[in-house]
Amino acid sequence: MQLSKPRTRFYACGTVYRQFLWDVLAQSIHRGDDLPKFEAAAAQHFGSAHAVTVPMARVGIYLCLRYYLQAGQLVVTSPYTLAEVINMIVCAGGTPRFVDIDRNNAHLDPEKLAQCTEDNIGAILVTHLHGIPADMRPILEIAKARGIPVIEDAAQSAGAKYDGRYVGTLGNAGVFSFGILKQLNSIYGGMVLTDDADLAAFLRKELAEFAPVGIGTLADKLAYLGRNHFLTTNPIFSLGTFPLLRHGVLHDVDWINRLVTVETDLRLKHEIDHWYRHRFSASQARMLQRQLPHLAKHDQQRIKHGQAYLELLSDVPDLVLPKVSQKGQATFAHFPVQVSDPPNLLRWFNFYGQDVVIQHFSNCAELPCFRDYRRDCPVAAEVAKSMVLMPTYPDFGMHNVRRNAQIVRKYFEAGQPKFDGTNRLQID
Repeated sequence: MQLSKPRTRFYACGTVYRQFLWDVLAQSIHRGDDLPKFEAAAAQHFGSAHAVTVPMARVGIYLCLRYYLQAGQLVVTSPYTLAEVINMIVCAGGTPRFVDIDRNNAHLDPEKLAQCTEDNIGAILVTHLHGIPADMRPILEIAKARGIPVIEDAAQSAGAKYDGRYVGTLGNAGVFSFGILKQLNSIYGGMVLTDDADLAAFLRKELAEFAPVGIGTLADKLAYLGRNHFLTTNPIFSLGTFPLLRHGVLHDVDWINRLVTVETDLRLKHEIDHWYRHRFSASQARMLQRQLPHLAKHDQQRIKHGQAYLELLSDVPDLVLPKVSQKGQATFAHFPVQVSDPPNLLRWFNFYGQDVVIQHFSNCAELPCFRDYRRDCPVAAEVAKSMVLMPTYPDFGMHNVRRNAQIVRKYFEAGQPKFDGTNRLQID
């Protein structure tokens, strides 16, 4: 029997569990000089003058915008992102200025950016999705010509490169995530990289006003990680978790499908949530110190999986694939494909025992909570209803990559038939 693989894996769980338990027993969650040590190591690894740890990536975006913006200035950004990222713009005193995206990679479109002629643009927020670098050269040229700072949201793309440099080091500041699904896992948290000493000083001053993260908060997050790690570990996943999720997908059981819904809070916010206001711990820094040397090794396996998907699916008509610039190196946090009916393809994958996921991002430019900032972004609207993500994590296995590609190919060869539970594709 072939064991089903989950849509994602949780990185470095053993390291995270052991470090937290040891630090609780030693009462050293906030003791030691590991935080500045990790920041120095991260700055050196990525090639940046300064690294500053933050509670979450979104808080890093908020603080960077606080530094660069004057009240009411526009922040040019992609609408295809988390709603909470747009809230960080508003909370920082800015006004979101949505610019449409390119179809293949769902990144900020440089040609559309060039058409933004407003005088009061205070910053450009560029998101590198799925481990694929955005086309930064024209964006940086536009920003330099107009004297506009560029903030890179690299939450999904640690390790990806553009023009030989890591994403997150190309603009004025780069923001990274250390959440449980990221390549570097510290339960949660994030980091800002910058060569701007004044920005780094501002971040440290602001963070000094935050309270140290509580042990209970870390324990709650660790319990959530532990539960999900257990449920996605075979044979538990193949015998229990996946059959339940599969039943929800195939039979449209709402309460089951809600179990894996990512973003449900779609409200406009003018102040950041109080629980964002805490400082990164020394214990979390120790977790990351042990993982940083292994980042490149994990990247290489995801790159192999992503390139295999590209090769196996490149000739499938009506399937929109990512395009990696010759100037870029993608690390493929997931492999994104766009199809006309994602729920139908999702049912096909589940029917054949493979776990994939529909991307949870919305076109924020048309969400009711952001109606005051609404703009017509037709490409983002199309991408938001088309994106499916396939696994690439290191131990997913090339045979599973090939099987996923085969399911997609057979699905299109059969004319994208509507799944009704009776018609079967021949999948070896």
